[in-house]
Amino acid sequence: MFPAFLLPALLAGCGTASNEAPPHEVVPLAIPSHASAIAVPISASLRDLQTIANRVVPATLATIDKQELACVKVKIIGKISCHVVGTVKRGPITVGGNGNTLLLVMPVAAEVRVDHFAHVMKETATAAAIATATVKLDAIGDWQPKPRVHIEYRWTKKPGIDFLGQRLTFANKADPALQKLIKRLEADLPREIAKLHPRDKLAAAWAKAFTALSINRTNPPVWLRLSPQKLRFRRYHIENGRLTLELGAMALTETFVGQRPPDPVPIPLPAPAPRAVSPDLGFRFYMPVVADYAVLEPVLAKALNKLEKKPISLPGVGTVKPDFGKVSLYPTHNGRLAIGLEMKVATSERWIDARGTIWVTAKPFNRTGSQRVELRDLQIAGKSDSPVFQLLLAVVESPAVQAEIGKALSQNFAKDYSKVLGKAGAAISEKRLGAFILTTHIDSVENGAVYPAGQGLFMPVEARGTAALRYAPVAGS
Repeated sequence: MFPAFLLPALLAGCGTASNEAPPHEVVPLAIPSHASAIAVPISASLRDLQTIANRVVPATLATIDKQELACVKVKIIGKISCHVVGTVKRGPITVGGNGNTLLLVMPVAAEVRVDHFAHVMKETATAAAIATATVKLDAIGDWQPKPRVHIEYRWTKKPGIDFLGQRLTFANKADPALQKLIKRLEADLPREIAKLHPRDKLAAAWAKAFTALSINRTNPPVWLRLSPQKLRFRRYHIENGRLTLELGAMALTETFVGQRPPDPVPIPLPAPAPRAVSPDLGFRFYMPVVADYAVLEPVLAKALNKLEKKPISLPGVGTVKPDFGKVSLYPTHNGRLAIGLEMKVATSERWIDARGTIWVTAKPFNRTGSQRVELRDLQIAGKSDSPVFQLLLAVVESPAVQAEIGKALSQNFAKDYSKVLGKAGAAISEKRLGAFILTTHIDSVENGAVYPAGQGLFMPVEARGTAALRYAPVAGS
């Protein structure tokens, strides 16, 4: 209630009074950076490897041309000589496998002809074999595959002829040629497999990942900057017709609000980090939700303007009619929000006509995980003994005005929160980086405590999910 001695001053007519505005502090956004895990799968179709194998391995594997002094020994006749000629050819090579083991299967067909057999006859023998190559893939050392190759074969039909009641086989004539071929393939296959995942592909992916991605275009502009730190080998994995080299990258993820930050300076592709370099923490970054003061001010002004049609009853004065003007919001000291309310207060009979700007400060507050913001610990910015000031202050401290201030700010923040989360999730779901595509999926978000920053009321929101950088070159590039 106003003291009786103040009433004459109020009844005197009009007056103007304002308290001093709080200092304007430019508080930077405190956005922490995080170490994030990014999966880097680089895969190739097994059909590609199959094509390579069929191109590299010649159709004719070996030729045979040898004079044998003793093809067969007959009791009465003795040793019978012969001239053995022939070819060993392969059929189509198929490539499959599972886990970290490739399986190459190659059918082999042999045709062996015996000329001048006993100087009187010729015979032709056909044969078939299956050659199988198992290729175990493991650690990659200098980022090139290090496969262990083992090839074996078995005759399903040995080359041979029947002569004078005896079975003459010529597998031993084809075996040396096949064994020579196997040694060659065991040396060549690792080099061919290495062509699927050359080191330069990894180096290109590594360099392209040093970039800044837009996760919110406006209100406010937000950028996510990636700085890869380590790359480690996980495993090879064969599934659904594809051979995949699975790598794990550890990257620093930083969030910036405002203009696009410069791309970080790429560092050379490092040597493989140990497999146990660190557990996969998932992809983590911040999506700052900022309620701009320029947006909040008219929202609060509109809410207060609703009270102009609802007279406020003040103890010791009676019913007054407030008229709210400009609203000012900015950060001040100790994490508080400065609120300036320009207003006029009059009675219906116009025997009171006071005007001025009341400056108060308040502490924005929200619980972790909640977007509802409250204003706590309302304080007057400086004191004044002016009766006009006391009247204006009484209006500001009235329950109706206090309710509109809290309601307007908290409602606006919840809307901004939902909008930014939706736009950010869509913006970074898939981003092309040269021949690679960064895909992300946000699994969970959690917001922290709000505070007044330079750009607006700031609520840090940590996003967690998964990210993968996959090799997907554009056709013709």
